[in-house]
Amino acid sequence: SLLAREVREGRHRFAPLKQSQVILDGKRRTIHRPDLLDALVLGAVSTRLVGLLEPILLDCVHAYRPGRSSLSALERFRAHLREHRKRHAIEQRGMFVLQRDLAAYGESIPTDSDSALWPLVDRLLESLERQEATVMRQLVGAACRPQVLSADGALTTPVIGIPTGSPVQQPLQNLYLTELDRKLGSQDVFYARFG
Repeated sequence: SLLAREVREGRHRFAPLKQSQVILDGKRRTIHRPDLLDALVLGAVSTRLVGLLEPILLDCVHAYRPGRSSLSALERFRAHLREHRKRHAIEQRGMFVLQRDLAAYGESIPTDSDSALWPLVDRLLESLERQEATVMRQLVGAACRPQVLSADGALTTPVIGIPTGSPVQQPLQNLYLTELDRKLGSQDVFYARFG
């Protein structure tokens, strides 16, 4: 198709995202909506990123992965509690639990040229053929630093935050936390991350 050829040749340019306010889970959120063709391209880029990420994500990551959810993380925690109970006498069963929410996490990831995100993206794309890696890098960069059309008609290009509502936000959030997952997942503790 014409769109596929345009994307393959690196000629596709995203239209400005339209910004709107919604209430999700009782929280006010700013959502960015692409036009239909851009949504198709972003969906394809997201699918490719998920496929590239899956082999490098640790088993403790339950966020935005096929077949995983907060419920799978809770099931793992339940299994950990059962095992802990078997291994320790009743008077030694104490446990500390720390649960944290990273508020507005995707919206806080720096996307300027010095961001720690870009070396991670470049390493992720190393396994691709040169042409595909170049096009993917261009598309991911444009998806993370889009022009945004606000309700008052102003055009801006944010340098902080991957747009909420963009299909690439979720895999890039996982990518950005891989080092944290490695450090916490290698400790002698139960660690799970979900979204």
